[in-house]
Amino acid sequence: MFGENLDIIALAEKEIKENENFLNSIKDTDLRKSIAGKLADERLEMAGKSLSENWKKLFRTILIKVIEFILYSYLEQGQKISLAEGFLLFHKSPVWMEKARNFLYQSELLNSRAPVIAEALYAHELGKYNLSVPVLSIQLWGIMKEVFSKPKVMKMESNLFPDRGTHMKITGLCINIPIKSKIKYIDDTFSEILKSIEEFNCKKRAGILSGEDTKYGTLENSSELVMFLHVVLLGLGME
Repeated sequence: MFGENLDIIALAEKEIKENENFLNSIKDTDLRKSIAGKLADERLEMAGKSLSENWKKLFRTILIKVIEFILYSYLEQGQKISLAEGFLLFHKSPVWMEKARNFLYQSELLNSRAPVIAEALYAHELGKYNLSVPVLSIQLWGIMKEVFSKPKVMKMESNLFPDRGTHMKITGLCINIPIKSKIKYIDDTFSEILKSIEEFNCKKRAGILSGEDTKYGTLENSSELVMFLHVVLLGLGME
């Protein structure tokens, strides 16, 4: 899920090998972003047909952010972080956590869930994965139900000219579209992505919520769900 233990720093050094001072080079924000974009594109090209085009677009955004995080960590702390470690650490970083929480409260679709999801993110941040995993899993499921709730067709009757004392009625059908499904950003592309997240999440959720699985509280499982949440937030407009 989180990629191989790829040495991102070594790959980045090759990209700017003509520059003798690597640290000075990656201090340049634009250059750092450019390197991250190029390395992300290389990873996605290697993935080939294992990812759909719709997934690639959102996953590219996440990959760039993770690679930038890895480069910045090396710049600030001299710490080499692999791609797999970068995914885990980035999704616990204070900067990402704050951005995610802020967007949750601003989102028309998610603001009612914001307090619950924010607490789950806080548990993830503290390493309390037995708490973060089931809550995030349930909330992702809830989001799917809201987004994909089907319109209801209902029979309606109404009186014509009630002020004239008539009893003439008109009968018709009314389509009641759930308010969440009306939101303009839930397009076909994003719907496909949400469905694939739910299919993946559903396989694990049954064991967790039934109590059969007692070893679910791991960094990897929690980070996986946080990353899925990240995909949802990006799809809803978070930058």
